[in-house]
Amino acid sequence: MKKLLIPVDFSETSEAAVDFGMQLAAVLDYEVMLHHALDLVEDDNRFYALSQDKVHRDLYDEDMMEQKERKVSDFYKKWNTKNVKSSIHLTIGSMIDDIQELVKLYDVKLVVMGTKGASGLKELFVGSNAEKVVRYLHCPVIAIHGHADPAHIKRILVPVDLDNLLPSFLREMRHLHDLFEAEMEFVWVQSPHHSEPFETLVDEFEQVLKAYEVPGTFSIIRDALPHAGILNYANDVEADLVAMATHHRSGVAHLFLGSVTEDVLNHLHVPLWTFSLNRDEEPIRLVNFRKGNEAFV
Repeated sequence: MKKLLIPVDFSETSEAAVDFGMQLAAVLDYEVMLHHALDLVEDDNRFYALSQDKVHRDLYDEDMMEQKERKVSDFYKKWNTKNVKSSIHLTIGSMIDDIQELVKLYDVKLVVMGTKGASGLKELFVGSNAEKVVRYLHCPVIAIHGHADPAHIKRILVPVDLDNLLPSFLREMRHLHDLFEAEMEFVWVQSPHHSEPFETLVDEFEQVLKAYEVPGTFSIIRDALPHAGILNYANDVEADLVAMATHHRSGVAHLFLGSVTEDVLNHLHVPLWTFSLNRDEEPIRLVNFRKGNEAFV
């Protein structure tokens, strides 16, 4: 049975993610794995005082594990449903690292997690846990900002990067359409230095959608900042879910270049579905798309 992983920290957004994930798992016939990562250093500053005494440290670890096991068990009982097979996974260490290990170990097909987003200096220097999960995982991730019902997702907005339009992404979009039976609108944010012919590019992109059997329409909007254009357009069309690809930038490249997907994640108010791009895959080349002033053919 395919696995769906939901990280939990007992917050309201975490509960919203479990509610959404359980409903989605029932539709997909997935098994749900509820995961909580116990970070002993962050959970209680007393750990620092005990860290030099191995006996006390081990006793403290055991006590903390028992407390967390009870808390996770209570949380599990609250959300457990007979319609979905589910299990508890409690680990000690970094949440991001542990999620990566669980995804690999159990071949997890989808991660659903809550996020409060980030803003200001926190967004620049720290970011949210959901942002880090989106950046590092290679399986699809759905980030939930608040209560959402999979049954109410009827309009999906799909921002695209015409430099990296990959066949695998379009195939995944077809799967997403079939899953939610929702209208899909693909959108490209045209920056000021682009001057593509509007009608011919729209016609060509819709022919690509037809070739890959993806039901949907394609629109072009203009904005100097891609993430701002996407957020504004998502509000304008009243999207129920936004689906985007991620490039997995990290380190210095991520600090200076950033990620449009993560910028959207931090400020979006509806669920965000992300898909990891395969860097080795050959992109679809659109004849009517020009990168800057140079023909991209």
